[in-house]
Amino acid sequence: MRLANRRFVAFVLAIVFCIGTFNAFLSVKEVSAEGGYKDRIVRVGMYVSTSLIDTRRFSAKNTSSTGFDIGYASGSNFSTAFSISSKSIVILPHVNASVNASTGNGSPSENGNIGAYSAVIGAFSSWSAAHNAASAFPDGFVAVVKGGFEARRFPSTNAQTVIEKSNNGIVTAPVSGGLTVLDSNTGKILFTFEDTSRRFALRARNGGTVALPTGESTVRNYYGFFEYSVSGGKLKMINCVPLEMYTKCVMSVEIGTNFSAENRKAFSLLVRTFAMACKHGSDFNVCPTTCCQVYPGTYRMSESNNAIVDATRGMYLTYNGSPISAQYHISNGGATCSALAAWGSRSVPYLTTVFQEEDKEGIKWEHTYTKQEFYEYIKSRKAFSSLSGKNLSMKILSTDRTTPTL
Repeated sequence: MRLANRRFVAFVLAIVFCIGTFNAFLSVKEVSAEGGYKDRIVRVGMYVSTSLIDTRRFSAKNTSSTGFDIGYASGSNFSTAFSISSKSIVILPHVNASVNASTGNGSPSENGNIGAYSAVIGAFSSWSAAHNAASAFPDGFVAVVKGGFEARRFPSTNAQTVIEKSNNGIVTAPVSGGLTVLDSNTGKILFTFEDTSRRFALRARNGGTVALPTGESTVRNYYGFFEYSVSGGKLKMINCVPLEMYTKCVMSVEIGTNFSAENRKAFSLLVRTFAMACKHGSDFNVCPTTCCQVYPGTYRMSESNNAIVDATRGMYLTYNGSPISAQYHISNGGATCSALAAWGSRSVPYLTTVFQEEDKEGIKWEHTYTKQEFYEYIKSRKAFSSLSGKNLSMKILSTDRTTPTL
């Protein structure tokens, strides 16, 4: 979904410059801080499962050079419960597990190095009191529970071992939906989060960034705060980031700095509008992949693009007062397809067929598959993963007027 030619950017500019004439059709809207725009948050589904993608993982390593604020999320708000000085942590579901703390990789295991059973030392009303009590034991840690905190010890995969070592006989079992947080430098449990009536969240202290692994032997740094929960035995994580910061991050890779300032101003409206249209629904707005817009955190951010986003702050494209579905692409082959022809659901007045045959900069390409290669490709797509057999056949039932005759 990287933008590689000027054609579509020019099309966006045409929309912006024609607003005075076609205000009843498409318009630019700007929301003031008094109207709530100042606190507008984009919810980016980093580790999530949808009909299109599944990026959940069992365990994840988070790094911050400033340490972490630990707390709770409520809508677009983050409230701090306590802070930790550890600069690198690993988060996983509160179950028996085998985890490599240094890499953050792990999996459920009855005979692993992390246990979900523990013995209670005592209950406390504050993090600091529970932490002090737990620190008296080499295997001590804190549990965040409903109504307060507990100091605990003897994490083990064997409940009987915990009972035998417990001083008071109070042993806790795994909490469904709970989380365990390790120090990745020592491998020790820092705390468990077992108050599932609240949304667990964290952020870097002092306005810093949180570094996350991308799965490609690289890390990316992200602003905002992060909601963690357990879904299907794996981690679900949503990055809650201010809309303007999100726009700056997306601009860094979706258009870069090789286009004119005016082109990039128009494109900033497109990026901002796309996020506001809430493609994935109420739980999270967008994902960080080409399914939506590529969101690489602070990677390749530039002062030039940041200034351009600041110059268009709060501006987005609307139709009948609502943010439009701002689709864009690397190349359209000389024509766009209408929303009705593309998705077969309903007609969208501003997503219609547009021809641009006079454009000499279009990208022309073709790709040839063998029958077996095409079968393997189709089967790799989630929507067709249940295909079986090798007798795949294909027949074109209908075309729209932008499809070439085959």
